[in-house]
Amino acid sequence: MDRGLLDAARDLGASRRHVLRHAILPQISPGLLASFVTCFSLSLDDFFISFFVKGLDQMTLPIQIYSMMRVSVGPEIYALASILFCISLVTVLVTQLWLNQKEKFTPRVSSHP
Repeated sequence: MDRGLLDAARDLGASRRHVLRHAILPQISPGLLASFVTCFSLSLDDFFISFFVKGLDQMTLPIQIYSMMRVSVGPEIYALASILFCISLVTVLVTQLWLNQKEKFTPRVSSHP
């Protein structure tokens, strides 16, 4: 993302909310949409594969969630969703911290003599 565009918007008097709405969101919206579609299709694929491949005595997590949600959405579903969200969030944060640490120690090549 071009930081110069953000700095230019702030220099021209745009508020933080205006910069977010008119400078940042248009730049990241294609990535957000692509990640949403990818996550949705992978999750749907995971459910269908589990649904059609499982045996009679097997109960996978997607099938268990589906069977619990058919009746009603109870506190177990909310708790499970929170746990899965926290696991995903921790994984992303650890990966980002690792990449930032790796970037700090990678020497940069200067194009100026």
